[in-house]
Amino acid sequence: MAAVPLAGAMPPAGAAKAPQVRSYGEEMPDMVLAYLQRKTNALAAEWDHKRAQIRSAAALEERNRFVRARAIEMIHGLPDRTPLNPAIVRVLERDDYRIESLMFESRPNFWVTASLYVSSGKRTGQRGGRPGIRCPLGTGAAREHGGLDRRARNRRNKATTRRSKSPGAHPHVNDGETIMQYMAWEMNEPLTGMRVKDVLRSIDYVLTRSDVDRAAVRAIGTGMGALWVLFAAALDSRISRAVCDGGLLSYRTLASSDRYLHGSSIMISDVLKHFDLPQVASAIGERRLTLLDPVDAMKARAAPEAARAVYPPPVRIATRKPEVPLSDQYLQLFG
Repeated sequence: MAAVPLAGAMPPAGAAKAPQVRSYGEEMPDMVLAYLQRKTNALAAEWDHKRAQIRSAAALEERNRFVRARAIEMIHGLPDRTPLNPAIVRVLERDDYRIESLMFESRPNFWVTASLYVSSGKRTGQRGGRPGIRCPLGTGAAREHGGLDRRARNRRNKATTRRSKSPGAHPHVNDGETIMQYMAWEMNEPLTGMRVKDVLRSIDYVLTRSDVDRAAVRAIGTGMGALWVLFAAALDSRISRAVCDGGLLSYRTLASSDRYLHGSSIMISDVLKHFDLPQVASAIGERRLTLLDPVDAMKARAAPEAARAVYPPPVRIATRKPEVPLSDQYLQLFG
């Protein structure tokens, strides 16, 4: 009887090596994609060269003002401070906190829904203003990269509220992001810009409350929400500290890849012509910013060393600690 080789057995000496798998871009070259990659990478390299010429704090601040001005143009201007007309539609009382389901008008007749987790202070007896924690929850992030199902998000929000003794605004973001992107295009608006404005308007609302310390507004964004918080923190100095969890590392990672998993709603017109996300982070200045497990074009966690290479201090790069509850880790990152 002929011998049957065992699966996984070592090939005989001198046997040909298995061919290496080629990437999709090598197998099916796309001339249009290659052209766009060359153009965007050339623009990024040009801006890298200009940024390398910055030698003083004054030059850096001038550059940050430029980034903020361009960002405001890209999101089609800062939101008008129109009446918010907030309405609390339901209140759920818990032992040491309550959940307020509310709505407010980010712009006239454009309603944003949110859940506000407010600590009662029973455990600590704390009174007076407390830090506000804003948590935009973006769609599109795989669960292992920061995306959480609704039950997990609720558990995280409750735990953060209990531990921080803070009111926290957690907007509900549905899974129809692609449909909303098409609607935004019909309105000639960038969806990311609209979301950033919603974050800014939610801060307006939080600061109308007597139980919030105006000097201690903190923001957490997950998935695409990390991108919204990053831009909001650069444009609004009222955000004292921010954590961006599972957000895109940079737009350049998309331009440098022949494929990516991020949706069209993450795009902003002309962004790489002027700056990239690391420069948005720089515009936040000395306020505390932490990037928790940023992701690459395929939504895989970027190596901390790679992230630190493009985000120099004072930006902090952190990784998840499985043994530490996520709500505790957020509070540790705030410092």
